Amino acid sequence: MFIPHLTSYLTHQRGAVFLLFTTVFLPLVLIGAALAINVSTIQVQKTQLQNAADAAALAGASQYGSATDTNTITSNINTYVRNYVEKNIVNATIGDTPNAVNFPDDTHTVNINITQGTQDTAKTVTVDLRRKVPLYFFGLHFLQDFTRINVAVRATAEYTSASTNSSTNPFGNAIYTSGKNADIHFNSNNIFVDGNLTTSGQITVDGTNSNNSLSGTITGSHEFGTHYSNTANNDSIWSKYDSAWNNKTKLSDVTYHELSKSTNGKTLSSLSTIDSNGNEVSDSYTKVTSSTYFTNEDTNAQNIVNNYIKSIVSTTGTSYINANTHVYYDPSGSFSGQCWTTDTGYTGLMSGSGWNPNAVYTIIIVDGDINAGMYNNKNSTAPNNVILISLHGNVIFNNSFTQQTVNGIIYAPNGLVSFMGSGQTEFSGSIVANAFTITNGNSIIKYNSNSFSGSTGESSNYSIRLIE
Repeated sequence: MFIPHLTSYLTHQRGAVFLLFTTVFLPLVLIGAALAINVSTIQVQKTQLQNAADAAALAGASQYGSATDTNTITSNINTYVRNYVEKNIVNATIGDTPNAVNFPDDTHTVNINITQGTQDTAKTVTVDLRRKVPLYFFGLHFLQDFTRINVAVRATAEYTSASTNSSTNPFGNAIYTSGKNADIHFNSNNIFVDGNLTTSGQITVDGTNSNNSLSGTITGSHEFGTHYSNTANNDSIWSKYDSAWNNKTKLSDVTYHELSKSTNGKTLSSLSTIDSNGNEVSDSYTKVTSSTYFTNEDTNAQNIVNNYIKSIVSTTGTSYINANTHVYYDPSGSFSGQCWTTDTGYTGLMSGSGWNPNAVYTIIIVDGDINAGMYNNKNSTAPNNVILISLHGNVIFNNSFTQQTVNGIIYAPNGLVSFMGSGQTEFSGSIVANAFTITNGNSIIKYNSNSFSGSTGESSNYSIRLIE
């Protein structure tokens, strides 16, 4: 009896389902969509901030080696951090307040907080980035103070200086030679080496009246005790007898580290101290073969140099010759030049191919040979820092400045480094080469751990990594 009335009622209520959906379920769908969009927006912004913070922290930490005084280092760190934040955040400005700990009011502004610290032997830079992220989609704009949200990220980078021990860093030596015929030849009188000497070859000292001497540690893959023989011995670190040098290299004056090899019926441990009779004194180092040792050293040196080149030229593989930064980089050429002083008083090497007294260079990086003539031309002062890198050629360092110190580094892994010239000169830094010879008497080659600082203020003897 009542069924026809119910059927009629339901027939006239068909639109109610749609009305119920639009008034109840559609708002829920829209709010869900709004939440999804805003969560996605926040995540994208946070990822962008984190990437910028990571890059800025690494860049800032690299500046611990840029100077010696604290104020300059702090200034360099702050500059690099700000620059990297600006590069990695699109359409954003940096807050006017340095090291701001608050969130900016403008959604286009990023506030930076930079903290320097020390953890054990390492130094750290912590970068905190803060900004307000705008929220989108109309569903949330009716809520007061919920049209934007605060987002903060943090990144900490650790700076660790490379060890200057010769067992981990070739540039921890005054002289390091490795490769085929990697000999060291002292072909003059009164040569003094103040620092470690490492070679996979042999050491030759000419002149029965020479007063050559060494203060440091000798590391090699040949025996030490046979150097008292008057004849050359292929198993000896000494390829030629010299009584004057021998008197300077007895165990009380010099420590010798012999790499693991079998000679004279003995198996010696790497970097063990060997006395004058060829007996092993201690075994406090890890055993490695000479081939492994020098292979690892050479790879380490190449990595350090590659990082250094990348830090001072815009694009590796393309010539970069800049008189303003005093960098001469030619990956397919050679260099020949002599000392000159610019009108502003800057002393360096002027390229012989382009005679321009205002274009002098103290950083020479080429594939082929380097001929650096250290002659006194219109100046009485030798260059303070010289970095000579020949990737596949030889290096001639012809120094004729008297009683003056040249700081720097010479790197020629596939060539011969020749020290020539005259007159009581001092080179303070590090020489890494295939082979080395010196004919410049009355000279001092002194190890300097800051040799890679050079004119750019950039050091490559370090490692940096994110720890947070």
